Amino acid sequence: MSEAIERDARVQTMAYLALTVSVFLHAGWNVALAWVRRRDHPVSSTADMLIAGGLVFLPIALYTWRFDLAALPFAAASILINCCYFVLLEKAYATAPVGEVYPVVRGSSPVLVVTATAILGTTVGWTRWLGVAFIATGVVLIALSRAQPTAPGITGGRRSVLWGLTVGACVAAYTLSDSFGVQHASPIAYLVVVMAVPGLILKARSRLRGDHTPIPLRAIPLSIAGGSAMLGAFGLTLIAMTHLPIAVVASVRESSIVVGALLSRALLSERIAPQGAVGIASVLTGTLVLGLAT
Repeated sequence: MSEAIERDARVQTMAYLALTVSVFLHAGWNVALAWVRRRDHPVSSTADMLIAGGLVFLPIALYTWRFDLAALPFAAASILINCCYFVLLEKAYATAPVGEVYPVVRGSSPVLVVTATAILGTTVGWTRWLGVAFIATGVVLIALSRAQPTAPGITGGRRSVLWGLTVGACVAAYTLSDSFGVQHASPIAYLVVVMAVPGLILKARSRLRGDHTPIPLRAIPLSIAGGSAMLGAFGLTLIAMTHLPIAVVASVRESSIVVGALLSRALLSERIAPQGAVGIASVLTGTLVLGLAT
C-alpha cells in the first residue's frame, strides 16, 4: 500500500512539473513570437514554427495514432480557426504590448466559453459568473489605461483590448471544437494535425503572396524551439490533465498571465501603466476563479 501511495505521489509530482513547464512554454512562445514580428527583418515565421513543431512531435503522433472519421469535421474547423488565430496574433503582437494583449486573450476565451455554454442551456453557477465579472473589470481597466508606447508602432490600452478580444474569440472557438474532436482521436495525433496543417496553409499563403525567401540557417533553431514550445505547452497540459484534477490544471495554467507579463517586461522592455497592471491582476483573479469553479 505504501509503495502505491509513493508511486502516486511521484506521478502527481511529475504532473505538477509538466504543468509548470507548460506555463512557461506557453508564455514564452507568445513573447518570442512578438519579438520575431517586431524585428525589421523577421528571422522566422509562425508558419515555420508550426511546421517545425509538427515534425518534432510527428513520431509520437504516429506511434500513438488514432484518428477516427468522426474527428474530421472538428479538426477541419479547428484548422480554419487556428489559421485566423495565428494571423491575428502576429498582427496583435506587432502593434500592441504582449503584457496587455496576452492577459486579455487568456481571460476572454474562458468567458466566451462560459457564455456559450450558458446560451446552449447549461446551468452556470454563481462562482463562474463572479470570475466573468473579475475578467470584465480587468478588461475595462486595461482599455482605460494610458500605457506609454514601448516601441515605435506599439500602443496599449484600447488597442490591446480589441486585439485581445478578437484573438480570444478564436481561442474560445477552437477550444469548443477541440473538446469534441479530441474524443475521436489520440491527443498528440489530433494536436499535430490541427497545429501543423495551419502551418502548411499559412506557408502556402505567404508563397502565393510572393514571399519566396528561403529560411535562413540561423532561423532553423528558433523555428524548432518555437514550434516545440507551441506544441509542447499543449502536450504537457494534456499529460497533467490525466493525473491532476481539471480545476487544479486550469488554475495553475492561467498563472501564465503573470509569466507572460513578466517576460514581456524583461525581454521586450514593455512598460505597463499602473491601471493596466491592476487590470491584469483582475483578469488573473477571474481566470483563477473560473478554473477552481470547473
